[in-house]
Amino acid sequence: MAAHREYPAPRDSLPITKQDSVPLFYTIPNITIETPRGKYSKEDNPAITLVLDAMEGERNRRDSIDYSYHLRGADRLTLSLANFDLKAKWLNTLFPFFPKYVTRSRLDGKWVLPLSIRDRISDYGYSVEDKKWREVIRYSRHTGLDQTLDDGTMTVAIEDLFPEVDLYGRDVRLLQTHFASPLSSDGLSQYKYYLTDTLIMRGQVAQMVTFFPFVPSDPTFRGHLYFTVTDPPRLLRSELIVPQSTNLNFVDALSITQEYDPAQPDKRQVSEEALSLSFRLYWRLLSLYVEQTRHYGGREVVTPGMPIARSDTLLFTAPQAITDLSSDTTAVRYRPETERMLASDQGLKDFLAEVKAIPIYRFLLDAADMISLGYIRTRYDRDKLFGGSYFDIGPITKMIGFNEVEGNRLRLGGRTTGFISPRFFLEGYLAYGFRDHELKHSLSVIWSFLPKGYFREEFPRDELQFSYSHDLFTPGQLYATDPQDNTYYHFGTTYLTNRSYRNIWQIQYIHDYGSTLSLRVYLQHVTDTPAEHGFPYLKVQRDGDLLRQWSITDAAAGVEVRWAPGERIRPGSMERHSPFKDLIKREYPVLFLKHETAARVLGGEYLRHRTEIRLEQRLPMGIWGRMDYQVTVGKLWNTVPFPLLYIPPTNRGFTLHDNAFKILYPLEYVADEWATLFAQWHMRGLILNRIPLLNKLSLRGVWSINYLYGNTSKLNQQAHATDIFILPTIATEMRHQSYVELGFGLENILKLGRIDVYRRLTAPGAYSQGSPWAVRGTLRVDF
Repeated sequence: MAAHREYPAPRDSLPITKQDSVPLFYTIPNITIETPRGKYSKEDNPAITLVLDAMEGERNRRDSIDYSYHLRGADRLTLSLANFDLKAKWLNTLFPFFPKYVTRSRLDGKWVLPLSIRDRISDYGYSVEDKKWREVIRYSRHTGLDQTLDDGTMTVAIEDLFPEVDLYGRDVRLLQTHFASPLSSDGLSQYKYYLTDTLIMRGQVAQMVTFFPFVPSDPTFRGHLYFTVTDPPRLLRSELIVPQSTNLNFVDALSITQEYDPAQPDKRQVSEEALSLSFRLYWRLLSLYVEQTRHYGGREVVTPGMPIARSDTLLFTAPQAITDLSSDTTAVRYRPETERMLASDQGLKDFLAEVKAIPIYRFLLDAADMISLGYIRTRYDRDKLFGGSYFDIGPITKMIGFNEVEGNRLRLGGRTTGFISPRFFLEGYLAYGFRDHELKHSLSVIWSFLPKGYFREEFPRDELQFSYSHDLFTPGQLYATDPQDNTYYHFGTTYLTNRSYRNIWQIQYIHDYGSTLSLRVYLQHVTDTPAEHGFPYLKVQRDGDLLRQWSITDAAAGVEVRWAPGERIRPGSMERHSPFKDLIKREYPVLFLKHETAARVLGGEYLRHRTEIRLEQRLPMGIWGRMDYQVTVGKLWNTVPFPLLYIPPTNRGFTLHDNAFKILYPLEYVADEWATLFAQWHMRGLILNRIPLLNKLSLRGVWSINYLYGNTSKLNQQAHATDIFILPTIATEMRHQSYVELGFGLENILKLGRIDVYRRLTAPGAYSQGSPWAVRGTLRVDF
């Protein structure tokens, strides 16, 4: 006989005591879930029938939405310090006032100290006419120790780690990991379902379904689902918990609770969502607690002819997916709403005020702020954005370098900010090599047609740029950031001497058309001169004599289009250009189209056309992991000197970089028709989690393949072309050839490291150098 009990309504606030004893009550979302006894069967299982009926009913309801609607959402994310002793002497000595500001974790009731709070009020609109979902950010606030360390990218990265949860979707994406949803078609093969209780919830009779994963180490949940007894059943509440054995880095515990209102007209029908997460970095080195609460309300169906306020038309007609009005003068009126829906953050503000009242802490915080973005700020006012600096010196990581041509290299650079001018920017550097005694330099002058807050790269971009540079380059060598300076990127490449000096004049125009389309148009003039030990430029004249050219000059006009369907970028964001941009892993395809035309009328020596198309994407594969790939196809249409031929990108350094060949030497192959594929299959714990003893290490396997197809047409073949440059002896013309590398690696070594071993499958050519094996490694944080 089914038991009937009254389910208590969830509490929005917790009683907090001033003592360190456990309070009388607090909410713990991860309730105890015991596996029912007996053999599990899918046949004649009432729980599966209930789940299938609910899924079919929800699918039909969503398909029947033929109207526009809007709603309001309030979001708060709190980051707190956890796992500390309230009576610890060292803690009370350093921060004697901190016990006044602690609160309780929703996971286990232990003390936590809030360090950072991010609030946001947004309106969401769905337009039935174009089937698009738009967001207008009305109010946004970031309070905490890290508020001046974030150029906006960290906030976007955090939002990407904790997106909204839709249980009726194909899967649930959290922490850049795809979890199997218990209410998806794939969930039936991932979970066991049991009908375990009947109860009264919010005045309605509800049935409780308990579910467990077949393989707890896979990215799955366990928990409860509560359905009405209507036809079809409607979801009232969900409780999700990540099993302890799931292969997730740094996660001690994670729970999600959602409250549903079946009477609402929107797609998800979620009225409240609460996430609680406990992080632990390397045993007890550092423990953090994350708490996120979302409230939704104010839903309204928009009927034809209904008057809509001018600001609300952005919810249905804006060309971009996200409109940020949080810096508008009207945003302040939404502040009381955050306190009504999310409670006050005054406690954190008072804590920060007491911390900064101590001179040594204020000095350390200000010093960290001044170098937090990789630049040294020359002015710091804690009341202004990023200290209100007029000029930043850096980047810090590029000030010292070394290579075989320059020897020790020093570089000093900098950039102006939006506090000098919100539209006019300057940036550049001076560099000097103590072996070649050559002074390198660069200067860029930028005019932005849109005002910027601090960085010129803030989205959206609409700018005109003039630049000149004189520096050292290596043909074919892949550099992840600047070509010369970062010692970390170049570790293991200092022996490369086949380099050249380039003088580059360039004028370019960049424009972002919404969040999905970008355009770059440019003119550039390049003079390339071999370094002392570089390859000489020897040209075969029509009479057969060789003429040594001390430099070559190329002038070209080009256009580049970037298209990323589905991309959503908040205005003002730096996520495409920030030093923290690698923290954001998007899963939409990104397509690049580029065409370049060089002509003598532009001041160059050669006529050429070059076309290239590139597609890259991260493909989620559920419990099978993910696939990262990049495909490139290109062609040169004219006869050109060998430095202007296609030279495959190489990764000769010891550090691992994506989308490059690990065993090829720079200039080992050249071509004027090419196609490349770089693919990595990150298997997570698909195989290693199932091997006894080895599964204790939480290692993850990675397979990689790097493929190159190349061909050199008669226009650029040494045997057929006229007025052509002699190829260096180490270079080989590709003639409908393929080159393949295969790699296998282990990532998640000590939760931070990755080591790959690569094998060259293509037979070495006549001038191939070195071993057919290569080892590359890197440090990356991944959940």
